Amino acid sequence: MNSQEYSDEQYKRDWLYRCRFIIPLIILVAGIVLTIFAMMTSNATHRNITELKAKLNATTYANQMADELKRAAVMTKSLERVVQYDEGKIKHFEELAAEMIIPSIQSLQLAPNGVVTDIYPLEGNEAGKIDLLHDKLRGKITRYGIENKRIVFQGPFKLKQGGSGIAVRNPIFLTNEYGEEYFWGLSIAIIKVPEVFTSSVFSLGNFGYDYRLEKTPDPMDNTFHEVYSCGHALESPAVQTFELGDCQWRLSVMPEGGWTSDNDLVGLGVFGTLFSLMFSVMIYQVIILRRQRHKLRYMALTDALTRVYNRNGMDEQVDIYIRKYPNEPCVSVMMDIDDFKNINDTYGHHYGDKVLKDFAKDMKDTFNVNSIIGRNGGDEFCMILKNCTLKTASDLIKRFSEHKRRFTVEGKEYPYSISIGFAEASTKDINRSRLFKKADIALYDVKAHGKCGCQEYQEKSK
Repeated sequence: MNSQEYSDEQYKRDWLYRCRFIIPLIILVAGIVLTIFAMMTSNATHRNITELKAKLNATTYANQMADELKRAAVMTKSLERVVQYDEGKIKHFEELAAEMIIPSIQSLQLAPNGVVTDIYPLEGNEAGKIDLLHDKLRGKITRYGIENKRIVFQGPFKLKQGGSGIAVRNPIFLTNEYGEEYFWGLSIAIIKVPEVFTSSVFSLGNFGYDYRLEKTPDPMDNTFHEVYSCGHALESPAVQTFELGDCQWRLSVMPEGGWTSDNDLVGLGVFGTLFSLMFSVMIYQVIILRRQRHKLRYMALTDALTRVYNRNGMDEQVDIYIRKYPNEPCVSVMMDIDDFKNINDTYGHHYGDKVLKDFAKDMKDTFNVNSIIGRNGGDEFCMILKNCTLKTASDLIKRFSEHKRRFTVEGKEYPYSISIGFAEASTKDINRSRLFKKADIALYDVKAHGKCGCQEYQEKSK
């Protein structure tokens, strides 16, 4: 702590107080920027996690939907084995179909030579008895399956009973008595959509996903057509594709609320902004409290009239100096204004105070560097000139004592003089009281001889 810590100039140069609005504003802006960065990072992390979960769900439910569709293919295979076992003769079809059919299947059919002759249940499905090989809409894909001996899925198409359906056609081949393979006909299952996907659709909706299932109409067409969806538009969905019945299938899913959680981002934004605002206000309060603390300390250690140290401030600074520089020489100075009481009594305390302030300013202007200046009370002032001796300080002190001093009353100037006593000492093995006692004795000697000016008095340290 140096001797100028509580000076007017340093008090005015308190940059932290002068920035009391700028610093909190910077903190607030920085906090908002960090909040935005945190929101962006959180959003990116949340999206990555959400996309990963969506991809896993798309894979899981695409496999589940494929399994649900394969059940229809299995039924056609079962019918194929029955036909093969009966050597192409259709026996007990209705009884077998009644045991095999499930709610997601519209009908089971047999088509010897490509012509549908047997349908279960027949009621409501009579229009299904057609020649598939020569049908305009079904012929091409039917012939493709036969030629390639592949189960094919065709659709979706509108069912006369309402809703949509997908036809699963399995070509059946038998062997004649000569060991030659020949085409017998087709076993067919008509799947109801979306009933076949009830379990998957329910699970996706229950987990909060929008979805869309698409497929290519047949093996010769690469364009995707919607089979079933939630009815909402999907933005950059997670996609899983699979192949079934020589057709490509595509399941797209995305969270119902989108890839970002607006509630989480809003919550984070509000929290971050409020925290930044509160922290900025707290910093502002800290700066104000620091200013008040410095102000109170300044008032406690500084003489209110002259703005030099008061008795408490001077004692504190001198004690610090002695502890910090125990072997450093110094010069202690005591001074007062001659006949100051007469100035007060004659011209009033207003002019007396002005004399004290002018005198203190003169001291600070002259001894500002490397000094500790204080007012003991009344017209008595004291000073420590640090790290100097009588030899280096006496000329400056004498010149100071010889300054022409005047005060003005109603336009008329009046001179006044001062008395100074000073002494050299070492801070080693000496306390504050003894340090100033030397200068006080020197000042008393000046007063005793009735002189106004400077009188040296030196007492060697013991």
